[in-house]
Amino acid sequence: MSRSLHTLSLALALVGTLSACEGNRSDQPPVHVFIDMDFQQKFTAQERNDFFADHRAMRAPVEGTVAQGFLKDDDLFYRGRDLEGRLSNTLPEQIVLDEKLLKRG
Repeated sequence: MSRSLHTLSLALALVGTLSACEGNRSDQPPVHVFIDMDFQQKFTAQERNDFFADHRAMRAPVEGTVAQGFLKDDDLFYRGRDLEGRLSNTLPEQIVLDEKLLKRG
């Protein structure tokens, strides 16, 4: 009984799989269950856009914008300058003066 049930379920699965693969092309548009952003108006990166005076769709970033993680506001650490803007004679707190640093240069 178990073997015949197993054979029957395998045969049904095979028939179901083969019936789903018709192989025909359709002239009908595809079904979009969730339309979301499929048909939104948009501009590609270097497309002409008459809305703006410079006719560019790609906008320049806002002046002073810094990418996340790239803000280098510690002048002593990144530029070697103190609060007054002069070159500093001391190391920043993040740097430990040891033999490894001296060998590295």
